[in-house]
Amino acid sequence: GQTPAQAVAECEADEEGLTAIASAEFWTVEPVSEQGDRATVAVTVVTGGEESVRELPLRRVDGVWKMDLDPTVAPPAT
Repeated sequence: GQTPAQAVAECEADEEGLTAIASAEFWTVEPVSEQGDRATVAVTVVTGGEESVRELPLRRVDGVWKMDLDPTVAPPAT
């Protein structure tokens, strides 16, 4: 296992991955589950002409939903 800092550093060093994310188009966002201040949404993403659906964790902070990038916290059960 990696520490959260190691995981972030690995992602930031991945030039190909960063390029793919920068060129992605994010389309529909549908709720999957919600438990308190945590939720999961299904996002339709288009990269390189290929469409896929990704589930992303969210966390409510001061009343605003934000992507939850904390790798130490499991997403809510669906």
